[in-house]
Amino acid sequence: MTTRLIAAILILAAAACAPYKKIDTGRIQVGDLSLQTGQSWSQIGESYLPQQGPTAVWTADGLPLNQILIYAALDDGNPMFVAKGDERPFAVYRADMSASDIQELVEDSISRFYSTGPITTQYVRPHTFAGAEGVQFEFSFATKSNDLEYRTLATAAIMNGRLHLIIFTAPRLHYFDHLKPEVDGIISTAQTI
Repeated sequence: MTTRLIAAILILAAAACAPYKKIDTGRIQVGDLSLQTGQSWSQIGESYLPQQGPTAVWTADGLPLNQILIYAALDDGNPMFVAKGDERPFAVYRADMSASDIQELVEDSISRFYSTGPITTQYVRPHTFAGAEGVQFEFSFATKSNDLEYRTLATAAIMNGRLHLIIFTAPRLHYFDHLKPEVDGIISTAQTI
């Protein structure tokens, strides 16, 4: 009996430390965004997120294979990522940014954070996001560490001076095309709360 109790306590303790939380299908609230998912995702535990950065990080197959960065209301003057140690600070979001400024902020921040090679932009176009006029763009890059080619879809809009942004990144081979319809669905059903 005592052995079973100790085993049960150890299992519960290990589960509590797990870095992932299951996100079921349906409507999910992330910050002040409400998103509709058509499949289950795993959310990285909050203790694993930087103090300043995405509101949530989701993955379907593990972080190296795909991820959605969700920024629900990035405030004016804040960067997308926080620099480590003595690194130079990341560029910051400004409420008066144009669509091309937002694209540049996202691409530069992703390039620095993931240590990529050159970024190639596939397209930039106006896009309605969570009921607001915004921008959507797609770009690709290879990481310096493994030369794996990634594709990224970013959709953003400024609402009440705050940046709302969803960034989906996955390897070009298989994972991006496989999950893109699901991500398009999440983006198209986004609402502010």
